[in-house]
Amino acid sequence: MAAERKRFSFLWGMPLLVALTFAVPGLQSLFAAAGVFPAWRNAAACLLIILGAALWQGRAKSVAIIPSAFGWKSFCAAGALAALGLLAANLVDPPTARISGLVRTPGEILESVVLGPQAEEWIFRAVLWWLLPRAFPKTAWGDWGLLAATSVAFGVEHLGYWALNRWPLPADAYLHALEMIPAGTAFAFLRMKSRSLAAPAVGHMLANGLILLLQ
Repeated sequence: MAAERKRFSFLWGMPLLVALTFAVPGLQSLFAAAGVFPAWRNAAACLLIILGAALWQGRAKSVAIIPSAFGWKSFCAAGALAALGLLAANLVDPPTARISGLVRTPGEILESVVLGPQAEEWIFRAVLWWLLPRAFPKTAWGDWGLLAATSVAFGVEHLGYWALNRWPLPADAYLHALEMIPAGTAFAFLRMKSRSLAAPAVGHMLANGLILLLQ
């Protein structure tokens, strides 16, 4: 019976892990194929994922949204204000996208600085963080194991963004994915230490806003 439960967990856990890892670029691809919201499809896809994850969170209660410690609350408040400033700066002087080589539209900037980080943090630092111990119960995860696994998945996800624009994937796509693993580690560390989702989400928004500003 235990072996059957383990096999069942793996059979549903692995496809779900893959689906969640590529949820954001996958939904963006579906919106592009359907011709939905052509100027805002990436932002709309992220918003849909955020809403779905928030509804799931209402039942699962997987992680606190706002940290309880005053220091972390202060970090989140100050970081959110700084992220909004970075959003405004990027809207005034739109950067060029690394993957497509095109100047980013306002919708793409909003997605990159605000909605994309929110959607990805919901997936990797809320849903997957909660899912992995349940899908693979025989693994002694612990916080550090979850940090490592979700960070690698976060890096792999970025191959999906490249696949939206270039196929077969160029060497730069794999380099980009590797570069994103340390970034995912930093965001996961914020989640682990703050015991909240707001801290990594704010850190992610700040990182994306700065990256766009320097492009």
